[in-house]
Amino acid sequence: MEKRKRSVLCVLNFAMAALMVLLCASLAWAGPRERTLHTFAGGSNGAVPYGTMIFDSTGSLYGLAGGFNSVGAVFKLTPSGTGSWTESVIYSFLNSSDAPGLNFVFDLSGNIYGTMPSSGTCGAVYQLVPSSAGIWTQNILFSFTDGATQGCDPQSIIFDPATGNLYGIAVQGGANNVGTIFELTPMLGGGWSFDVIHTFGFGTDGTYPAAAPTLDSSGNLYGTTYNGGSYGDGTVYRLTNGAEGWSESVLYNFTGGGNGFASSAGVVFDREGNLYGTTDDPGGGDDVGNVYKLTPTKGDWVIHVIHTFTGGPDGGNPAPFNLAIDGAGNLYGTTELGGLYNYGVAYELSPSTGGKWKETVLHSFTDGIDGANPDCGFVFDSAGNLYGSTNNGGADGYGVVFEVKP
Repeated sequence: MEKRKRSVLCVLNFAMAALMVLLCASLAWAGPRERTLHTFAGGSNGAVPYGTMIFDSTGSLYGLAGGFNSVGAVFKLTPSGTGSWTESVIYSFLNSSDAPGLNFVFDLSGNIYGTMPSSGTCGAVYQLVPSSAGIWTQNILFSFTDGATQGCDPQSIIFDPATGNLYGIAVQGGANNVGTIFELTPMLGGGWSFDVIHTFGFGTDGTYPAAAPTLDSSGNLYGTTYNGGSYGDGTVYRLTNGAEGWSESVLYNFTGGGNGFASSAGVVFDREGNLYGTTDDPGGGDDVGNVYKLTPTKGDWVIHVIHTFTGGPDGGNPAPFNLAIDGAGNLYGTTELGGLYNYGVAYELSPSTGGKWKETVLHSFTDGIDGANPDCGFVFDSAGNLYGSTNNGGADGYGVVFEVKP
């Protein structure tokens, strides 16, 4: 009897040891890829970060968040060199009508540009200029005063380093009240000239531009619309600047169903000239969005859905910001929901054999110190690490800035 007890104990001990080995191996394989750099506490230090952050030339990170009275602020995270980051608010928007839009950009001199969708009559474009003492001063570059021609509600903007021009979208207004694309050009001696380079809503054109356009190497602009097109489910468009000005081509009309529709995110290029983007909820087979690829083929553009989100562990509801793409053609993004805890994921999509793509969930958010519901695009640092933000979770519930290692 005693011998049998010892035999059973040996079997149990062996089983426990084997379980521990498997657990340790699993933990090592799934090792932590995500860390929280900053937790927002609300008040004057900001809250609820959003959008896609940007780096300056020194390695500091800048982003948008709610600020005083939840109006909005531009914050800066400065690395210490020992792994910690220090936050400072470089500019706070004090009036509720001056809350910042969905993104901002640097020029080559380190000035910041962005939009205030509700400022004045129909919105404004602002500039933030730093002094040698680190004080940032706001200048209004342009105020939208005629919504019927200029557009209303400017949300996103980009900077063209080749020309110094700014390009942006107004999501309402224009001749058909469904949005415009505008250009701001710096003038000799100071000031900026404003031009509407496209008005949406004519014929089968798209309506309600959804994100800042993307520049190609020739200075053409590519973007998406939330509605309109041949089927009313949105478009991917291109604007080409020729001798007679800007002309628009609709590259793809979303059809709904498995191909998705209603894209709030823009598009990004790979090295072969293919375009990638995401669709919103609803869209895709499980109605929680997808990731698509548009390939130029004999003068046409052909869509391939490379991942359909299920709303389960792979994520659901991709964030309405552009994907990030690395030199190997891997794509990175976030979803606001889904994952192991239904608080969203950070994911990677890698090209595989036979034109297929493999999704890897880099992190499932827990609504703990890592945050929840990442409503952001990613930005790379020089080492290839990814940086983003969540607009919920963290120690105080106001969101976090995080880093993910692919």
